[in-house]
Amino acid sequence: DEKDNVIRPKSILIVDDLGIITYQLDILFKKIGYDVTVSKELYDAINQYKKKDFGYVILDLFIPTEREGFILLEEIKKLALFCKLNTKIIMMSASSKIEYKEKCLSRGADVYIEKATGWQKSLIDACSNKKG
Repeated sequence: DEKDNVIRPKSILIVDDLGIITYQLDILFKKIGYDVTVSKELYDAINQYKKKDFGYVILDLFIPTEREGFILLEEIKKLALFCKLNTKIIMMSASSKIEYKEKCLSRGADVYIEKATGWQKSLIDACSNKKG
């Protein structure tokens, strides 16, 4: 779809409350030329998002509960629309429950990635607009 032909800034906001995940993704994305900002919680993530035009937001659904994840997804979606930003929102979760995927996509996420085998590669593909 045409949404994937948009040229976005190579800046990425990674939101996860697990330090090991943000650490891994920080290194991974910096290695391929992204400007990375890391956040571990809801309010900080919203503040970070307001400061910069992020091309991508990678958001863990459970930060630490799905309630916060959905609040953050909706806030970022609202801010993106309000500021006319074309941020690609990628939700990720260790849960394989199909209803989480459906809920995330229906609430405005562009991509939902389950943290299963090869999930880091799926994130990179989603941020480089490759079909994955």
